[in-house]
Amino acid sequence: QKLQTLLRRIQKHTEEYRKMTVLKTKLTILLLISGVLMMLVGCVIPLMYPPPEAKSTLAAKGSHHQFTHNAKLLIGLGLTVQYVDLAPVWLKLLFVIINIGCWTNPFAYLVVAFSGETNELFGPDVFEGNLPLGKYSSLSGNLLLVCVMTI
Repeated sequence: QKLQTLLRRIQKHTEEYRKMTVLKTKLTILLLISGVLMMLVGCVIPLMYPPPEAKSTLAAKGSHHQFTHNAKLLIGLGLTVQYVDLAPVWLKLLFVIINIGCWTNPFAYLVVAFSGETNELFGPDVFEGNLPLGKYSSLSGNLLLVCVMTI
């Protein structure tokens, strides 16, 4: 009786370990894909530099940097997720939150670049006076706030 109970417990733990390994492998692959895709987007922006429709080339250049730096963060997390000891729900939440944070940051810069409007988080001097003062984009500000809150 005790041996059967012990065998059932071992089997249960083995099944849980297998499920966690599969989940971590999937999250690793998805984070690496997301990071490589973000790196590609970041590398495409300089190819069309300066973007003809951009009102602030400095903000467009900033979005290139944000795409590539955040891509490195995603790839790094993708390589280390195998060693994170969290419950499955928290691992999935980590994946969603880190992707949201990493993708919203460079898009905030793109909004500034193409709208020509900065936000309160950048301040008036960040883009060296290339943007009209007093014009604020709530979209870019909210994207930056999402990034700050998630990363």
